[in-house]
Amino acid sequence: EKWFLDEVYPSLLSWNRWWPKYRDNKGFLSWGSDPHPRGMDPHTKQAAMFESGLDNSPLFDEAEFDTNNNMLDQASAGLMGLYVADCNNLAEIAGILGKADDVQELKRRSLQYSNKLQELWDEKSGIYRDKDLKTGKLSKHLSPTNFYPLLGKVPSQQQAERMIKEHIMNPEEFYGEWMIPSIARNDPGFADNTYWRGR
Repeated sequence: EKWFLDEVYPSLLSWNRWWPKYRDNKGFLSWGSDPHPRGMDPHTKQAAMFESGLDNSPLFDEAEFDTNNNMLDQASAGLMGLYVADCNNLAEIAGILGKADDVQELKRRSLQYSNKLQELWDEKSGIYRDKDLKTGKLSKHLSPTNFYPLLGKVPSQQQAERMIKEHIMNPEEFYGEWMIPSIARNDPGFADNTYWRGR
């Protein structure tokens, strides 16, 4: 229904443009929290974790909040995967609506963050990992968000196969009677089994 695309597209494009403007962190995307006059404890690490929707995930245990740029000092493979998927889908909508300039804009951002995502690829373990932007170290934690680059069609066929075979189908991590827990089964945080820590 083209009328519906016409109706929602301006808001979706505005939201897409917001992320690189306010959450680009050294070329990556990071979760953050801007100062706010009211609300739940804004401009803190916890507020940035709330922005992710994974409020107490072990993904953020070692992350630090930078009050200068309002973001976690952690590149998020999950956020970047979702963002690339968003750019790709909006580019398709822009094409349907005949907005050629927007198509090019969105494809440029898709490519930009797809390329940065490759810097988060851990060849040793065969998956994308979050990265500490102060130390340069890749995170030891794995959650379902580490698979989000698949949504953006960022991995090569070989990378995608490794992610599936070595992690989703790995009973020590995400495979089992209850598929894809909120943190890998072999993560120390899994035993907590509280909200995003555990099953």
